[in-house]
Amino acid sequence: MSNKREKARSHNEKVLLIRERHTSNERAEEERAQQEISQKHTTAEERQAQFMASITEKAKEHNLMALTRAQKFLEEEQRKLDEKKSAI
Repeated sequence: MSNKREKARSHNEKVLLIRERHTSNERAEEERAQQEISQKHTTAEERQAQFMASITEKAKEHNLMALTRAQKFLEEEQRKLDEKKSAI
């Protein structure tokens, strides 16, 4: 009788260890998945920040060129106006 109890107790302990191992593995998989998602999110945020910085830099360059063109145009118009005034 005690032999059967020992076998049953041993079997129950093994079942508990297996359950614990499965739970531990599931927890580890969830943690890995969460870390992977977090890593992807961080990478995406960094890419987005670089993209926005690039767009901002291009916009600044474009605005500077447009301003330069506008100033040249105004200077040219002023020069033409001055020439007309001096011709009169």
